[in-house]
Amino acid sequence: MNLIKAIRLEGRAVTANRFAMFILFLQPVLIMACLRIAGDSNFIPPGSIEPIRSFDYFAPAVLAISLIYICAQTTMLRIVGERKAEGGTLDRERLGIDNFSHFFGKFIANSFFALLQCTLLLLVGLILGLEIKGSVGIFFILLFLAALFGLALGLIVSVFAKTKLQAAYIIPLIVIILMIFGDVIIPVSAMPENIRSIAEHLPITVVYNGLTTIQNNSSTEVNSKMIIIFIWTIILLLIGIIKYSIEKG
Repeated sequence: MNLIKAIRLEGRAVTANRFAMFILFLQPVLIMACLRIAGDSNFIPPGSIEPIRSFDYFAPAVLAISLIYICAQTTMLRIVGERKAEGGTLDRERLGIDNFSHFFGKFIANSFFALLQCTLLLLVGLILGLEIKGSVGIFFILLFLAALFGLALGLIVSVFAKTKLQAAYIIPLIVIILMIFGDVIIPVSAMPENIRSIAEHLPITVVYNGLTTIQNNSSTEVNSKMIIIFIWTIILLLIGIIKYSIEKG
């Protein structure tokens, strides 16, 4: 019952801000529209002899980065912003919601909004002509797993951050680091061997390579990539709930 109360409380908190809701659903449309406009040309990727449309080539990287970043931003202030807010902690205490339910209530409630964002991203992408030779369903599942990781990342930062400003600085830093080692800017194959084994299992690397694999109609190691990103999400949630559960009230 506490968990259901927490989900409802978080849902009301998110939907109460109409501008935030507008931006929430505008982001996927803008991202795919801008990518389509900028990527409306063909080029020959490194290591290939066949030209490919820029929109199709860069879509997996943009989707992986934007989903993780947007979802992390969505939850990064959800806990740290309520610690001293009358509309947050007091409402929770009045309803008798414990920290465990409060934490997972936020994760579950925001997962519904993340699901809608993933749906919009994929639908707009397909409408604009995004080529996916493999399973669209598996492509969507991997997008949603990336979104869940982003939510978990935002929550764990919100739990450990002391102020909103700290959380606002930490999230971009983490995402930039994940990008650098995420096979997006520097290919993993070009990294030192001792770094390569770590970079191959980082979230952006896993999601980006997984989406690219599905896009090219290959099922090679896609299941393992989904398992890896799921494990990352579980690890972050466990660390976050342990830290938050030992906090007073």
